[in-house]
Order: sequence, then structure tokens, then C-alpha cells
Amino acid sequence: MKNKAVLGKENCLPALAVIGIALGLISVVSAGTLFDLFLCALIAYAIYKYSPSDEKDFLIKLFISGVVLRILLLVLIQSMLMHNGRWFESYGDKAVYLFGDEGYYTIRSWWITQYVSGLDLGASKFNNAFGFYGQSFYLYIVAFFYYLFGYSPVSVVFLNIIFGVLTGIVYYFIGLEIAGRNAARVAAIVTVFFPSLVIWSISNLKDPLFIFLMGIILLSFVKLVKNNRLRYIWPIFIALLLQLLVRPKTYLYIMAVMTWVIASYLMIRKKIRLSHMILLIMILIVLLPALYPKFESVKIALVNQQKAAASGGIHYRIYDDWVYHNFADVSKVTNFQLLKALFKGWVHFFLEPFIWKTRSFASLSVFPQMVVWYFIVLFGFLGLFAKLKQNDGVAVSLIVFLLLVGSIFAMTGGNIGTTFRMRDMLTPLIILFSSIGISDHLQVRQDKGRI
Repeated sequence: MKNKAVLGKENCLPALAVIGIALGLISVVSAGTLFDLFLCALIAYAIYKYSPSDEKDFLIKLFISGVVLRILLLVLIQSMLMHNGRWFESYGDKAVYLFGDEGYYTIRSWWITQYVSGLDLGASKFNNAFGFYGQSFYLYIVAFFYYLFGYSPVSVVFLNIIFGVLTGIVYYFIGLEIAGRNAARVAAIVTVFFPSLVIWSISNLKDPLFIFLMGIILLSFVKLVKNNRLRYIWPIFIALLLQLLVRPKTYLYIMAVMTWVIASYLMIRKKIRLSHMILLIMILIVLLPALYPKFESVKIALVNQQKAAASGGIHYRIYDDWVYHNFADVSKVTNFQLLKALFKGWVHFFLEPFIWKTRSFASLSVFPQMVVWYFIVLFGFLGLFAKLKQNDGVAVSLIVFLLLVGSIFAMTGGNIGTTFRMRDMLTPLIILFSSIGISDHLQVRQDKGRI
């Protein structure tokens, strides 16, 4: 019988002393950070209380180690940025930043907080704070945090740290439902420590929240179809609403996910043959480009790709050259050109950045991750085929989700930096199928070894 790890009184006192000293020091630095730590404690308790009894230790260690790693990196990177004078400055206000969007969000949120507190911003600041460009609910989340706890360059980013780590735990539970404990553990660990996902979660960007909400949608869907209880549908719609607020103009994505949820639920619960389901969804994916010129909301996706490919930085083109000329009428793009662009978009979506496009140390630094990423994609295909052979309806529906949403993202890319961030919306799901592929591959080798 295995001994259970229990904190006795002799172990509790040193731990409590260290925790008390740490909380005291942090509370002096920022009340917001103290709130973040309190929130972490509540989440850790919830994980311990509601996790499977034989997985509590693993999940708690994963959560704590993921948070601690990010805190250390956050402090280190923030210190280096401040030392190097990396400030985003606007109208006399400045914020330390790792990414330009991060600094812009920080300053705008701070202006919103000042306005709500009764400070006269002046016309220029007011128009920038509440202007249409880049407007999203995320600005108000950050502004509300500043309103409650005051401005701090670190404490608000702590929320993204929590979202980043919880994403791995959410995908653990998805993996537990469709693949078993081993694959779920691999998926959770890789997601929590995947380099780019870590970087997004130690910045003031809206990506970690969006990625976390996507995980909630998928977990709720899996619970819905497996338990057939409508209470699981509410988290899906709440998460979709929050995603729309965080990233406005994602109507096509929202419609696609809602259609996927309804169609997949009916097909799985009503026992419609999976082969028919796959055929239907694949036809819809192929026909999706043909609908682009017909609907204004989908034209926007084309225009976004057009603008991204013409922006600064490293970019690529998936449409014919004339589409990228100023004032080009995108409604004249033929269905064949759109279909061709879809396949080219998938190649770039999965494989960018290519090493021959490297222009800076920052772009070169991602290639160690890209080597790992190519292996993840390879094993991801093995996981996809393994689930298709098993005719697992829930897993196949997740494959359809990957194809459907991935097609939308692939058609709207253009700038490699943007594509890199958009791909990570689906990275945890791809990691999950990769972990399934790895587990299946190892199981086959073990079975051959026994023979």
C-alpha cells in the first residue's frame, strides 16, 4: 500500500512561515498581486477538491509549477525590459512592454480607469482610450482591475498566468474523457510548458483568455455529449459570448462553433453514422470558400488577410497577387482561387515561420520550438488517424472542430507574427491529439515487444 503524502504539523509550520513572509513582501509591492495569490490558492483548493483522487497530487504540482515558472520569467523579463528602457509611450504615459499590443492595451486600460475615477483625459487621450480601433472587452477587464487595486505592471499580467496554466488542466480533463490518463497527462504537461503559450501568458495580451475559453468550450461539449445534460451547454454559450467581447469581429468563428456544437451533438446523440458526419462536415469545409463572396461577414476575413499580408514584418500571400492591390474588389475572387488559398493557408498556418524568412534574432529564437512543433504535428496526425480508426464520435467531432476553426484562421492569416499567435489558439488541441498519437505509438511497440 502506497503512503499518502500528508502535511503533518511539523511540515506545516515551515511552509506556513514561508508563505506568510512571501505574502507580506508581495502585499507591500502590490495589493493586486496579493489578490492574485489569494485567487491562486482558491483555484488550487478547487483542483484538489474536484480532481480524481489518484490525480490530485499530479494536478496540484502541475498548477503550482506552471505558476511559479511564469512568475519567475515575468519578473526576469520585466526587469530586463525596464533596464533596457523598453517603454511604450503615449501622451506622457508609458508602460513596459514585450509586445507592442501589450503596451497599447496597458495604457488604454489605464486611461479608462482614470476617466472612470473622474480625471479629465482631454480629447486625444479620450479618443484613443474609447476609440473603435482595437476596442475589446479585455480593455475593461484590465481597467476594472486597475480601478480596484491601482496600477501595477505585474499584477494584472498575473491573471493571464492563471489562465495559461488552467488551460493545460482543462485539456487534461478533455484528454481524460477521450484518451485516458497517460495521454491526458502528456497533453497537460506540454500545454502548460509549451514556450509560446508560456510567453503569451506572461504578457498583457488577450490571447491567454481566448485560448482558455476555447478549452472551456471543448470540455463543456465533451461533457454535454457524454452525459447528455443540457446544463453543460451554458458554459459553451457564455464562453462564446466572452470570446466575442474579447475579440470583436469574430462572427464567422462564433457561427462556425455554434453550428459545430449543434450538428455534432445531434449526430452523436441520435446515432447518425460517423462516416456521414465526416462526409457532411468535409463538404461544408470545402464549400466554405465558395460562400466567401456571398456574405459581408466573410468578406471581412478576406480583407483582414489582405491587410495582414501588406503590413510590416514578415508576411506571406495565399491569394493571387491582384487581390493585394489597393482597392481590389475581393468579391471577384473565384471559388477555385478561394479553395486554392485555403490549402495554401493551411500550409502556412501549420509550418510558419520558415527558417529562410528569418530577419532578426527574435524570429530565429523560435526555431527550437518549431522543431518540437513539427514533431507535435507529426504525432498529431497519428492521433487523428488512431481516433478515426476507433470510430470515436466525440474525438472525431473534435477533429472536425480543428479542421473547421483551423480553416477560418488559415484563411485570415498573412502576417507571420499574427499567424503564430492565431495558431496557438488551436495548439493545445493539436498537442492533445499528438499525445494520443504518442500513447498509441508506444502501446503498439509494447504489444509487439510482448509478441
